[in-house]
Amino acid sequence: MRKLALLAILLTASATDPLQALVEDLRQEAREEFETMDGIDASELDAYVDAFVADGLARITRRVAMEIDDDGEAQAQFEWVQREPRPPVVAPRPCPATHRCGVCGRASSRHVASPFEVALISHNAEEAAPGLFHQRGKTARALEDVGLPAVVQLSKRALTITEAAFNASLTLAGGLLTRIAAEPDGDLKTPSQKPYWEAHVDQDNQQAYDYSALIYFEDGGVDFEGGALVFDDGETVLPRRGRLVAFSSGPENGHRVARVERGARTALALWFTCAQPE
Repeated sequence: MRKLALLAILLTASATDPLQALVEDLRQEAREEFETMDGIDASELDAYVDAFVADGLARITRRVAMEIDDDGEAQAQFEWVQREPRPPVVAPRPCPATHRCGVCGRASSRHVASPFEVALISHNAEEAAPGLFHQRGKTARALEDVGLPAVVQLSKRALTITEAAFNASLTLAGGLLTRIAAEPDGDLKTPSQKPYWEAHVDQDNQQAYDYSALIYFEDGGVDFEGGALVFDDGETVLPRRGRLVAFSSGPENGHRVARVERGARTALALWFTCAQPE
């Protein structure tokens, strides 16, 4: 099996397939359960349902059908569900005078995205890319245009981790699901073909950006060459699937993305702003 077993079940099962019936049963059970819970907003319901289904399928696959998991990816999903979350590794840095909340620095946390989410989101980006305008092989969609509850769920998870890492109260200011391919996926070019690999400061693009975060969906050096996150001081972060990298968005963290030389790199780019006191 080439793709994550759980993803294959969701994407290929027909309406009459007993596996599809299992998925629908799990979704109905989850929806009924979460609708009765206090504190879950209606806009968040689909994300909770998706998480429940992923968890349930992982457990079932582990218990009764591991023979369908030829490449061990359903096993990886089960292990992710059972993992003990670890706090992010944080490297503090001096803040500029204009910094508005929390502490400055860089943080990294592994296994933030589950194998199920990694497969689902990277597949979605690959399928959408040929129909999008590209900038030297880079395509991007706003979160609301992606339409995946898993992306909403991941964005909230990244917000929580970033708040904890930098001791800040934050809200989501923007986000893009990006795919950078060494060879463009389609023929539609943006009017501007400015190189995506130029160095920049996120806060120079939007003054409201106080913290930035990236979640990766492929392994650098394996699924693609290049594509590393390179800070102005020379620190280089090689993407790893499921990893989150977060940092304060000011001049202390100027950076660039190395040009992708082979394959394709998918990332969820998120920006957070300091929450206004009530």
